[in-house]
Amino acid sequence: MSRTGSRTGDAPPGPVLRVLREVSGALAVGLVVLTLVLAAAQWLSGQWLSGQWLGGPATVSGPGTGALIGHGAGALLALLLQRAADRSRGGRAVVASLAVLSVVAAVLWIWWWR
Repeated sequence: MSRTGSRTGDAPPGPVLRVLREVSGALAVGLVVLTLVLAAAQWLSGQWLSGQWLGGPATVSGPGTGALIGHGAGALLALLLQRAADRSRGGRAVVASLAVLSVVAAVLWIWWWR
């Protein structure tokens, strides 16, 4: 082991892998934030916007349970894949990072653009 605690054969990841990990990590966290915003919107649609606080209309529909479950499952999967990408090297890290990008793209496509 060297002074840094890594094995001598372990080289630091290259710049392309570092950027890929950073981008996939940012997208994974962004999906988590989006999920939390949707959960808040769903809660508010049942509370605040339904007239309990402001005397608004009787019902206001929120994003819906399906959207929350879809975003939550996608966010959880993206976080798990990002963890795998951050803890591995080489091809496995690249595949995990690309999988994060695919999951985020799929969630956005299914729930926002379709």
